[in-house]
Amino acid sequence: EVCPVLLPIGEVLARLPLEPLLGRAALLGCILGIPEQSAALLVAAGGRTPFLGSRRDLAEAQRAFCAWSDPLAAAKALLQWERLTSSDPVAANQWAEEKHLSSARLANLSRDKAFLLRDMKRAGLLRNAGVSLSGPVTLSDAAETRDASAEVLETRGEFEESLLEVEQEEDSPESLIEDAEDSDALLATVLCSAYPGNVAMRSKENKRNFKLSSFAEANMSPASVNADAHETHPWWLYCDAASTHRTYMHSTTLIHDWQIALFGGLRSKTSYDQKMHTCMTLDHWLQVGGVLRRSNTLLLQLREQVTAAIAWKALDALEGGASDVAQEAQQVAETLRQWLRVLTRTPQNTEDQVQDESRLVFEDDVEEPEEVEEEPEELDDEELVEDLSKLTVAQLKDMLKEKGLKVSGRKSELVSRLSDD
Repeated sequence: EVCPVLLPIGEVLARLPLEPLLGRAALLGCILGIPEQSAALLVAAGGRTPFLGSRRDLAEAQRAFCAWSDPLAAAKALLQWERLTSSDPVAANQWAEEKHLSSARLANLSRDKAFLLRDMKRAGLLRNAGVSLSGPVTLSDAAETRDASAEVLETRGEFEESLLEVEQEEDSPESLIEDAEDSDALLATVLCSAYPGNVAMRSKENKRNFKLSSFAEANMSPASVNADAHETHPWWLYCDAASTHRTYMHSTTLIHDWQIALFGGLRSKTSYDQKMHTCMTLDHWLQVGGVLRRSNTLLLQLREQVTAAIAWKALDALEGGASDVAQEAQQVAETLRQWLRVLTRTPQNTEDQVQDESRLVFEDDVEEPEEVEEEPEELDDEELVEDLSKLTVAQLKDMLKEKGLKVSGRKSELVSRLSDD
C-alpha cells in the first residue's frame, strides 16, 4: 500500500511554528534576502500592536514609522527598538515612551521573532555555507549532550547564533537590498504572500467602502494608518476583518496591482477572456490580465517563477546545501529577484506618489532581465494588428498619446499607426 509523502515544501513548512501561508511567506523573505525583516513583519502582523493610545493616537504614532502599512510600521518600530536596546536599554525604553510604544509588547514581539528565526535556522532556511559561528552554547553543542528525543536547551547563545547568521546572510552580495524603499516594497510583497486571500478593492473612487471576497462590504478601521489616506487608491491588503453591525478591516497595507497579480489569491485559475483581456481568475472574483497577449504570457510565467523559487528553496533546505541543488535554487531565486527589482524600480507605496490603478492590469512594458531562461515569444505583425483591433478607440488613442503619436483618424488608421511604430 502506497503511503502519501510530503513534498519538500511541506516538510519545511511542518518544521516552522506558523500557518502554512505564513511559513510560505517566511520562505519568500529568505529568497528575497530579508529574513530578519520578514520575521519581524510576520510576528508584528499576527501579534498585538505595540502602539499605545486612542484610535487617532495609534494612527499618528504608526505614521511616524510607515504612512501606508500598519504591520510594517510595527515591524519597523520593533527593529529600531531592538537596535537601541542592544546598546542602551534605558534609552530604548525612553524612546519607546516618546513614540507611544509599549516596551513590554515590543519585548514579547522580539522574543517571538527570535524563536521564529531559530526555527527558520533549524529548518535549513538560514544556512550560509562556510560561515562558522560560536556562542556560549550552540544548537549543535546542546544536541550532542542530550538524547535525540530530549528537548534542546534554549540559551541566549543560541539566539545570538541565529541572529548573527541572519546578519551574515543579509550582508552577502546575492541578498543585498539597494535601499529602504525597495526593502519596504519587498516586505509588502512578503505580506501579500502571507495573506493572499485578504485583498480589498475600493468600491468607488473617493468612497470609504471596500469589496472583500468574504464579506459584501467593509470599512477601514479608524485605528489604521490608512483610515484617512489614499482616497483614490483601489487595492489594499488586510490581516484581519471583524464584523459586528459593520465590518472593519484591521492591520491594513496599501498594495499594487502587480503584487496581487503575482502573489495574491488562495486559488488561481487560468481562464482567458479576450473581451476583458484577462488570463486568470483569483478566488473566483478578481480577473487579472494585461491589454496585450504578451503581458498575459509574462504574467503566468512570473507566477510559475514564484512557485518554482519557493519549491527550490525548500528542497535546498532539506538537501543541506548540496552543490547542485543549491546552485539551481540560487539561480531561480536570482531570476525572481531581478524581476522584483524591475517592478519596484519606480516609487511604490508612497503617500504622495500613488498612481491610478483602477484596473487590475499587469504592466506590459517591463524590461526583461538578462538571465531569464524562457523569453516570451514576440508577436508578428498580423498578431499585433489582431490584438490592437480588439481594443476600443479610446484605448488606442491612449496608447498613441503615450508614444507621442497623432490620435486623429479612424480606428483602422490608429491600429496601423501603432503597428508601424
